[in-house]
Amino acid sequence: MTAPSIAVRYTTIAVIASLANLALQRGWMAVYSGPFAVEMAAVIATGLVLPFKYVADKRFIFGFRTRSGLHDLQTLLHYTTASVFTVAV
Repeated sequence: MTAPSIAVRYTTIAVIASLANLALQRGWMAVYSGPFAVEMAAVIATGLVLPFKYVADKRFIFGFRTRSGLHDLQTLLHYTTASVFTVAV
């Protein structure tokens, strides 16, 4: 796979994930407007989009195959940790 094709794939996945995240946040805010609504919307939307992004990145960007269900869970936890750290920065 060439660098430009990886960049196009990554950008496509990122745009889809971002749009889905924003749509889910908007949907949550339409249903709930109480205390911590914005924070809850961000956490819920991210929690729902993260598995999609993980699977898409793993398959279409890195071509990575896990050895087992446990290895996949461990990889997901590492991916999630890295994602949370990136957002926090």
